[in-house]
Amino acid sequence: MDAVRLMRRLLRQAAALPGAPAMRWHDRRRMAKRCASAIAYSRGKDNRRRLYRKLIAATHATRAALLRAAKRLTGLAGIAAERWRAQVDHYLPLIARVLAQSAFPTSSRPTTSAVGARTLRGPLTFRIRLQNLGFTAYRRAATRGT
Repeated sequence: MDAVRLMRRLLRQAAALPGAPAMRWHDRRRMAKRCASAIAYSRGKDNRRRLYRKLIAATHATRAALLRAAKRLTGLAGIAAERWRAQVDHYLPLIARVLAQSAFPTSSRPTTSAVGARTLRGPLTFRIRLQNLGFTAYRRAATRGT
């Protein structure tokens, strides 16, 4: 969900760039948010797996829209466009790593991540993985008093 939120922000910034052509893209933030909250309260492995697949599909689709926007804006000049491209170039590999880690294993063993020996299960999987990849918004939120 967090990757979808971040990519949505980048897509909105792209549309607001001076001289940017009109772009159409489907906002999947609401669907990602609903999936994440449904995962938090879901019962059963099959239902949770279906919801995770839906969340991952929304993330892939939003990433594809961001890649299309970046391709359309390659010829755009200006400081704002360069700053936007730098943000996209920074976040796209991180999001690709999160998506690669989120692939469901073929065995029944749960997925482990760079967190260490801890097993990642439940709705916070994306958030934990994004924290490990350098997304700082959650580190600040985690230190506020939780």
